[in-house]
Amino acid sequence: MNLVLIVAILVISAMPVLAQDQPDTAKLKVDAANVVKVIGNDKAKTQTYCQFADLSDAIAEAVHDQDTTKAQELSEKAIKLEKKTRS
Repeated sequence: MNLVLIVAILVISAMPVLAQDQPDTAKLKVDAANVVKVIGNDKAKTQTYCQFADLSDAIAEAVHDQDTTKAQELSEKAIKLEKKTRS
């Protein structure tokens, strides 16, 4: 009986994860192709894009580790980088 109860609880707790919207892979491919077209010929834009990608990965890791201070610092770096690219 305890095993059945545990399995039921696990199934119920997993439902929200399974119900999350899945990304549209066709749209993601088009978006990626557009990014390549825009930044492909400009080394400065390519470098900035890579910096944003690295910051994004680091922010996600900090959030996963529940390190809000580090996540905030990295977010501020991303904002500064964005402001720098717009000027």
